[in-house]
Amino acid sequence: EALVLPAYAAESTKFISGGREDADVRMLGDGRPFVLEVANPRGGHPPDDALRGIEAALAAAGHGAQVRCLRPCSRQAVDKIKEAEETKEKTYQALCWCNRPLGEADVARLSAIKDLEVAQDTPIRVLHRRAPKVRSKRVTFERVTPLEGRPQYFTLRLRTQAGTYIKEFCHGDFGRTQPSVADLLGGGDTRVEILQLDVLAVHMEDWP
Repeated sequence: EALVLPAYAAESTKFISGGREDADVRMLGDGRPFVLEVANPRGGHPPDDALRGIEAALAAAGHGAQVRCLRPCSRQAVDKIKEAEETKEKTYQALCWCNRPLGEADVARLSAIKDLEVAQDTPIRVLHRRAPKVRSKRVTFERVTPLEGRPQYFTLRLRTQAGTYIKEFCHGDFGRTQPSVADLLGGGDTRVEILQLDVLAVHMEDWP
C-alpha cells in the first residue's frame, strides 16, 4: 500500500485475493491472482515503467513477498476473482510421512487416481469458526515421488478443487475426511502426516 498510494495519489487500497492458505503454506510458481482496489485516486493509472518500479521496490524491501505483471484492470476483474472462489482449481505439492515404507505398488495405486470424490467434514482445527458441514471435493494425483533412501517420506503433487483441505486429505482428520491418503494406502493402522505444503499454481479461466 505504501508503494501504490503515492503512484495513484489515492487515500486507501483494498486487497482482494484469489484464495488463501494457512500461514505455514508457501505460494510458489507464478503466484496468486489478486486485485488491489484503489480508493479515490486523484491521478490516472501510472505508466508501465512505474508499475515495474513498484514490483522492484517491493522485492527489494525484503518482506518475503513479491508481485509480478502489475497492470490496470476493470471492475470485471474483481467480479471474476470472486466468482472463481468455488470454481478455480489449485496444484499443490505436499511432503508427507507414512508410518510404513511405501512400495512400488503403493506409488502405482496413488498415481492412477484421477478425479477422486472426497467427502470432507469441517476440520477439527477450524470448527471454532466454521459450522460443521460435509463438502464434496475432487482430487487428482498428478505425481507421487518417494524420497530416495527414505521410503517412509514422499511428495504428492495434487490438483484439487478450491476449498479442499489438503492437510486433512493427507491424514484423514480422525475420519472426518474420506477417503484420505492414509485410507488409500490401506487404512487400518496406516498413518500419514503432512510435513510441508506448497501451492504450485492457481488455475483460473480467462484471468485478465
